Amino acid sequence: MRKNFLSLAILFFISYGVNAQKGNNQISIGPEVDLPVGTFADAYKVGFGGTIKGLYGIGSGGQITLTTGYIAFNGKSGLYADQKFNIIPILAGYRQNFKSLYVEPQLGAASYKTKVTGFSESETRFTYGVGVGYSGVVDLGLRFQAHEGASLIALRAAYVIKFKK
Repeated sequence: MRKNFLSLAILFFISYGVNAQKGNNQISIGPEVDLPVGTFADAYKVGFGGTIKGLYGIGSGGQITLTTGYIAFNGKSGLYADQKFNIIPILAGYRQNFKSLYVEPQLGAASYKTKVTGFSESETRFTYGVGVGYSGVVDLGLRFQAHEGASLIALRAAYVIKFKK
């Protein structure tokens, strides 16, 4: 069993090394400003948070992405005045790079938590999004993201850490 594990580990690192030569592997981390859209905008103010994104290069222009983070919204006046709404997205996607510009569709799940004095509720929902942006040393992105009952436009500025090929 130990030999099988060692063989499997060696095979994994060899295959990772071969694939790493083909693409561009990165991590980006940075702040995000989220603008509620539709009925979500009727209840909540602009959200603030941060995200981290792993990018695994496939081929010369594509990357598989995995994004997570934390975004917090405060309620507007009236019924929602004391309410807090938090989103933790987990999105998988594919980024197609066109030199420094990119397009990135994403699918995943988002964990939502609503808090108001004396009450708290959490749930997880399917979410999807599509983003465009510019990537260099800094990744500047614009994304539309939709969930059941909550749609938003996200503006992201992230520092990019590139890994050697």
